Amino acid sequence: FRLDHRGRLPHLADDPDDLLLFEQDDAGTPSAPEPVVAAPAATVERPPAPLALYRRYRPDTFAEVIGQEHVTGPLCRAIANNKVNHAYLFSGPRGCGKTTSARILARCLNCAEGPTPTPCGVCQSCRDLARGGAGSIDVIALLKVVEEPPEHVKFIFATTEPEKVIGTIRSRTHHYPFRLVPPRTLSAYLDKICGEEGVDVERGVLPLVVRAGAGSVRDSLSVLDQLLGAADHGRVSYLQAAGLLGYTSDALLDEIVDAFAAGDGKGVFAGIDKVIEVGQDPRRFAEDLLERMRDLVIVSQVPDAIDSGLIDVAEDQAERLRAQAA
Repeated sequence: FRLDHRGRLPHLADDPDDLLLFEQDDAGTPSAPEPVVAAPAATVERPPAPLALYRRYRPDTFAEVIGQEHVTGPLCRAIANNKVNHAYLFSGPRGCGKTTSARILARCLNCAEGPTPTPCGVCQSCRDLARGGAGSIDVIALLKVVEEPPEHVKFIFATTEPEKVIGTIRSRTHHYPFRLVPPRTLSAYLDKICGEEGVDVERGVLPLVVRAGAGSVRDSLSVLDQLLGAADHGRVSYLQAAGLLGYTSDALLDEIVDAFAAGDGKGVFAGIDKVIEVGQDPRRFAEDLLERMRDLVIVSQVPDAIDSGLIDVAEDQAERLRAQAA
């Protein structure tokens, strides 16, 4: 390239490969150009994002489904006795295992060694319908086919609102209502998962997770997934969980309960003012306070409620509950 009469470079193409670097010597004469070579961008290897807990721990067999023994037991016996109906209706709250059980039932019926209540897990059908498999559950509702189905076709309907299923469909199905999973069963299941994930969870955290999940396994696992993702050096503390989930701190609840016990109205309103000042949801605070009052009533009427697991709280909180109930 030549400099123009003003000593400037002419217009260059947009291609960075065409850019050259000019330097001038002490006499002001341009020296030989040196190409500017851009360093290749460093490639950062990132580990694949882990699947959500509710996907990683989705059951593959009826034996792995928790809290639904009233459904899984009869289904396994029906398969073993070769009494499988042509259509099933699975109903119940979200996240309690309806679609998962439909997938498991499909594995049981399509297994190369089946129909069997315990799929082999190695045949092509079992692998396709397993956790993370390529198979899918198709959603169809054709009344005429349900009324007179081909022998090889089985229908499994899953809904949270069985009352909205038209009677002509519902009357031709075996109805299995799923239930919310009991807190103790769900807490034990979550504790097992924490162990498998290698995360230490302080006592009192899992009751918060169970409460937030409201008996839904999927919702509880989503909450636990959030807490494990924010674990500090492989540990989830009670204060961290309570703050992240928006629950009222035990210290503030203790302060208000003690003020109630002492007949200190000023102290009660001072505690409520703290709730407002820190931005706590007043409705959540009211729920937490009622929950504390309920626990105190139980402890006062059932002295071994904490030791028996009827109330699951941290050890220091257990001592405060006993003292307040007394």
